[in-house]
Amino acid sequence: MKLKVIKGMVLTLFLASMLALTFNIQPVKTTGTIYILGDASVDPPTAPISEPQRTIDLLKLPRLVMAFYHDWYGNTTGPTGEWVHWNHPIWDTRTGEEIGRHNPETFISPNLRDIGAANYPTLGPYDNRDPEVIKWHIKLALEAGIDVFIIDWWGDTTGEELTDVNMETMMDVNEEEDLGMKFLILFDGLWIGPRRPTDETIKRLEYVIEKYGSRPSYLKIQGFPVVFIYSASVYSPATWKNIINKIIGDGYNAFLFGDAFSEEYAKVFDGLQNYSPSVWIDQNQNLTNIYLEYGYLARAHKEPLGLAVLPGYDDTKVRRPGMVIPRENGAIYNATWKAVFASGCQWALICSWNEWHEGTEIEPSVEYGDFYLNLTKYYSEHFRLLEDVPVEMRPPLKEEVPFWMQWWFWAIVETGIAVLAIAVYFLKKRKASTPTVPAHKDDPSRNMALINDKFYNYTAIKSS
Repeated sequence: MKLKVIKGMVLTLFLASMLALTFNIQPVKTTGTIYILGDASVDPPTAPISEPQRTIDLLKLPRLVMAFYHDWYGNTTGPTGEWVHWNHPIWDTRTGEEIGRHNPETFISPNLRDIGAANYPTLGPYDNRDPEVIKWHIKLALEAGIDVFIIDWWGDTTGEELTDVNMETMMDVNEEEDLGMKFLILFDGLWIGPRRPTDETIKRLEYVIEKYGSRPSYLKIQGFPVVFIYSASVYSPATWKNIINKIIGDGYNAFLFGDAFSEEYAKVFDGLQNYSPSVWIDQNQNLTNIYLEYGYLARAHKEPLGLAVLPGYDDTKVRRPGMVIPRENGAIYNATWKAVFASGCQWALICSWNEWHEGTEIEPSVEYGDFYLNLTKYYSEHFRLLEDVPVEMRPPLKEEVPFWMQWWFWAIVETGIAVLAIAVYFLKKRKASTPTVPAHKDDPSRNMALINDKFYNYTAIKSS
């Protein structure tokens, strides 16, 4: 009877473990001490950070296509009055030394000046402060389905820095002409030189929020202006929490999006975004999987997400040896858009409209014409078709599971089953080796005689 009970228990445990393992999909670990940052580097753990009090209604968040815009170009015939950025230096990235400089006054071929760019703009080396250039860029971008220009802003609090002046000019033209473009700031410069004091960063953030946040053409969510942070990992999550609390305490309320993708940073920032996927593409990593992970992280924290697409990359005109990601006739652009589609992000970020130094531009060029604007129009239209799919309806990769569905629990169970099976085997073997005594119902004296003969070596009973 006991043997049957043990056999039943072993069989039940075995079947239960097989059934659980059949339907159990192990979650991918997202918490811990390894954090992937926007530049694919790794950040050490920090103290736990509580979730922000402010929340963004994701179901009401518009699906937007944005493009990173660099407003730092100037020429001698435009309002800037001098060559700016087109005369970019050439750096040896191994030593950090400047080994040359482009001279736009020199023609390298008929009608083509020596500029710091792998490709050549159809407009030529233009001036970002020129109202006609501004209107032309906005017209082309809107026709291609771009809703927002993300201005790479390097400003200080003086009001005289180039990108600050040019952004104000762009917004003035856009609003005066009622062109319909929206703008937001990519808060840049944190990564240059020694770590900037937090007081300086707070002053710069409060400056841009006050100067641009209330303007009608600045992008807002639920009435608050949006600011993207570049190289957010310069500061720890705890430091950013202090910065944000100080800004809010001073009355400068805004939604800040960081480019550091980890649990701790996601708890601090209101949203997540990245500038470029070039590092992962160059390393032949699976961008779709990376963007899926970012999508899961954002959804876990109920935050909006913006992810970048890229047509290609070539910075060999300004950096040596530099890096090249061939455009492959639009294949790279296609692959990065597909990764963005798969991620479930609300905003598609194009890197870039006009970063000519790194060869990521989609603005019309001598080499590619308006090919990438046409592709952008196609992809932006398809991206908006996802607008009616709430982010909560997208299946998550990782869910909290009870302990009895964890791998370690079933490892213990299976070990226990194995131990029980071995124990049963040896019990059966021992019982088989124990002699049995035939029963003689009619003659009890024979039973006793047989037992005495077997176990005490007495003389066997002679058969009668």
